Amino acid sequence: MDKCLNCGQEITGNFCSNCGQAKIEKSITLKSVLSDFLQVVLLIESPLFKTVKAMVVAPGKFINDYFNGHRKAFMMPIPFFLFLMTIYLVFFHLIGNEFFRFINNSLEFKSSQQAKIGFSLREMQAYISRNMNLLYFLLPPILAFFIRTFFKKTKINYGESLVFSFYLVASGFLFSSFIMVLALANIKFMILRVLILFLYIPFALIQFSKTNILDGILRSFAVVILSYFSYGLMIASITFISLKIIK
Repeated sequence: MDKCLNCGQEITGNFCSNCGQAKIEKSITLKSVLSDFLQVVLLIESPLFKTVKAMVVAPGKFINDYFNGHRKAFMMPIPFFLFLMTIYLVFFHLIGNEFFRFINNSLEFKSSQQAKIGFSLREMQAYISRNMNLLYFLLPPILAFFIRTFFKKTKINYGESLVFSFYLVASGFLFSSFIMVLALANIKFMILRVLILFLYIPFALIQFSKTNILDGILRSFAVVILSYFSYGLMIASITFISLKIIK
């Protein structure tokens, strides 16, 4: 009789009665890796698909349900964040140079100003691009702080705010990935990211808090503006200090 490779219990069917792991072969093949990936990504009943659907259609309701214990069928916040951030970064690195060129052309950052700080705008952008996968982990804690601050009446604690923030930022990665597909044709489509930011997060927060529309919009806009301003300031500070140390 076969034994479970995870806990050693004898298996009588396709799953272990002790730990629930599926009956698998010892060797890992390319076929098994691709099969596991496709099951996670493509199956309609997969936790990933269900979480994406919930966060797109009714994010506020999903978060309330999640806090009330309805979690088994969905992907946990940090794996969800990591998976969608990976997809986002793949797309970003395809158009990153074009995006920064577009930003540079839109800004007036004179060489004299660059000389004062000791490094160029391109060096700053290169540093951010290299460390983007780490820098994005700073955003959910900041967003969580302002959600907790402006939506105290919901009695949401900081831990819950952090979970909410990981889901929101991950969903932002999803929308941004679609926008970057459009940006491959015209980089100006990247401007849509700001529009989606000011539509989606208020939509999610108002639905979650069940507050009246006007009050919810004002509070949500405050959350978005202060969160991303603080995040941008923190990224600029980290970049400045890091480049000064390197220099």
